[in-house]
Amino acid sequence: MPSDGNVWEWVSDLYGRYSGNPQTNPEGPDTGWLYVLRGGSWFYHARPMLITFRGNNEPMNRVGHIGFRLAHSVE
Repeated sequence: MPSDGNVWEWVSDLYGRYSGNPQTNPEGPDTGWLYVLRGGSWFYHARPMLITFRGNNEPMNRVGHIGFRLAHSVE
């Protein structure tokens, strides 16, 4: 059964293996061509909605279930 999320969200990390050490906000590798996707979407089952699950895709690949979130911070 598909999840109820809107779209996968792009994040700025490149996709790659994380180290085995416990980390807060781990970053991906310095080079690569696949970027991390988070959050799941209406197109997939609920498993990708787990915070530990990461998808990946090439930024030039345009599909209807991948997007981004705009955020504005006022200091």
